[in-house]
Amino acid sequence: MRRVLRQPLLHFALIGGLLFAAEHAWRADAPAPANAVITVDAAMQANLHAEWRRQLGRAPADAEWQAQLARAVDDELLLAEALRLELDGVDPVARARLLANMRFVFPERRASEDALLFEARALGMSRSDPVVRRRLLQVMERRVLAPAVPDEATLRAYVHDHDTRYAGPARHGFRQIWFADADDPRIAAVQAELARGGVPRALGDAFPLGARQSPASEAELSRRYGSDFAHALAAVPAAQWAGPLRSAFGMHFVFVESRVEARSPDLARVGARAATAWAVAQRDERRQAALQALRARYRVELSPFAAGAESG
Repeated sequence: MRRVLRQPLLHFALIGGLLFAAEHAWRADAPAPANAVITVDAAMQANLHAEWRRQLGRAPADAEWQAQLARAVDDELLLAEALRLELDGVDPVARARLLANMRFVFPERRASEDALLFEARALGMSRSDPVVRRRLLQVMERRVLAPAVPDEATLRAYVHDHDTRYAGPARHGFRQIWFADADDPRIAAVQAELARGGVPRALGDAFPLGARQSPASEAELSRRYGSDFAHALAAVPAAQWAGPLRSAFGMHFVFVESRVEARSPDLARVGARAATAWAVAQRDERRQAALQALRARYRVELSPFAAGAESG
């Protein structure tokens, strides 16, 4: 019996029979006609459930499990489409992995790369090998999320809708009288002087950042003094004293010496940055649209699965 099993002719016949059966199955599956069925079976769901337990030390809650299952279905859709497009033979990483697998499993076979690749597909390696599977999903994600380029009208509309992000901000320069103690009696004296239309005579305390502030945007002033102070300063008329304005440092009387009003967004200046932001904002929308198109091509079936089945 052992001598029979060692016969090369028998080996060839067995491998040939296996490849014939697998080849038939591959050819039936490869075209992926419209409404082809993708089944997420109980074994796959059990593996997902067990992997969740291994990583987090607990079973997923219902909402977590549904989200995990949805991600698994998305992966199966992307993988099925990658195989329909035969990306396992186009992508160099996936192709090299499949060829290495075949040469390891059948070291004595002398066949072309195309023949070996066909046999690897027939044996289901493109689905079962974790490296190839992960690589094909990465390739499909890049295809689905390929950087979009907005036309000029789209870009102008996006910049217009986000004008506060791309406009040149208003800038305020001022000098100030500062009191570290909000209860300092000199504050009332300055207020009274301003109420009479006079100019403050008190010197106040020595402010750590200096008595004069060079022109800065509201965002910059918010980082230095706090958002309440910056917002209040933006409303102070130029060339007159106002206050007191409260900051993180104390109380300020301010005299706005210079003000540059906000500029409208300049597409030539902000276009590249806005185009990148627009493309990022479109990523999820494009992904969902692509997956929706795949759901029209493939019919997904979920096998019944009871939580905890993986432990049985």
